[in-house]
Amino acid sequence: MAPVLPCPERADIAVHGGTIGDGIDSRGHGGYIVAPGSRTPHGDYTVAENRPVADLPGMLIALLLPPPPPTGGWRRSVAVAPDSYLAAILASEAERVAHARVHLRNHILFRSALVLGRLVAADEVSENDARTVLTDAAAAHIGVEGFTAAEAHRTVSNGFRYSHARPRRIRRNCI
Repeated sequence: MAPVLPCPERADIAVHGGTIGDGIDSRGHGGYIVAPGSRTPHGDYTVAENRPVADLPGMLIALLLPPPPPTGGWRRSVAVAPDSYLAAILASEAERVAHARVHLRNHILFRSALVLGRLVAADEVSENDARTVLTDAAAAHIGVEGFTAAEAHRTVSNGFRYSHARPRRIRRNCI
């Protein structure tokens, strides 16, 4: 049996599945719960103990709110590209990730990891520099609607791993 607490009337309370603490799930705007009145093939949900609904504690509200956006927008990474063409690719992918819409951010981060991963596979840019660029750009999304640093790291790693066999070499000194 789990306690059910009311959601404050705030549009920025999101769904959190275990990201706040062990055994703590929230179903804010866009989420749902199974409650008394719900029916399943195994029977109906009923009220186990009829108690008044308690208010959501302020400390939990603070944990449910997304972090404030970073000030000054996306900060360019310290990664160094050997030429302006590579620098433009790094900056373009970083901008794409930093400004991704919430429901597309993981897809866009993976796509950008594929692009930069191919350059890493060809030794055009170091894995550390490419990862730093993508991680810095994804930092604006951490904590927003359950997106975590671990998820960002896993997505970048998967993109790099997938693109390892598909190196992209940049032709230099072409006429």
